[in-house]
Amino acid sequence: PFKPIYSQLYETGLKADFFKKRLYASIAVFKIKQTNVLVNANDPSNPDRSIQAGSDASKGFEVETNGNINSNLSVAVSYAYDITKIISGNNPAEVGKVEANAPKNISGSWLKYRFNKGVLKNFKIAAGHSHVSNRNTYTSLILPGYCIFNAGVGYNYRKLNFNCNFNNVFNKIYFEGGYNNVNKWPGKPFNVMAEVSFQF
Repeated sequence: PFKPIYSQLYETGLKADFFKKRLYASIAVFKIKQTNVLVNANDPSNPDRSIQAGSDASKGFEVETNGNINSNLSVAVSYAYDITKIISGNNPAEVGKVEANAPKNISGSWLKYRFNKGVLKNFKIAAGHSHVSNRNTYTSLILPGYCIFNAGVGYNYRKLNFNCNFNNVFNKIYFEGGYNNVNKWPGKPFNVMAEVSFQF
């Protein structure tokens, strides 16, 4: 059995609202320390084996805004900067290195426009992105960063809501994460997700 993970979190930030409380924004600075971190053993003969390492520490900041610019346009935008380093562990050579699968930069967005008048009334269109920077693994392999773009359309009819999202519009090939050349996970190719919901 593994020991429990202990963590310490210090965080402070600011929040504000704009456009008569229709749009909210926040910024936060944080520092996190974790002890007894469970990690992949980096054993190609047993790729699912886990071991308990020492401690890691991360520090950075995040900025986020979401809400409505006006009655037609809503936005959700976020950005995070984070440095996560190994501060103690089973392998002294890894101390001070950036932790595996810990990107320095992550950002995302989703903008949605709803038509309130004319022949397109109640139709919605949306677009956004998801960006992740380079990531280390437990070997010399570096997973490259990626940026994928998504889009969507929708329609509201009384209490019925129709949505169709197009993910990874340009069918980009990328890796969501990985530990080594044996254990790494490709991202999803272009795909479509449709949803129909009813509001009681």
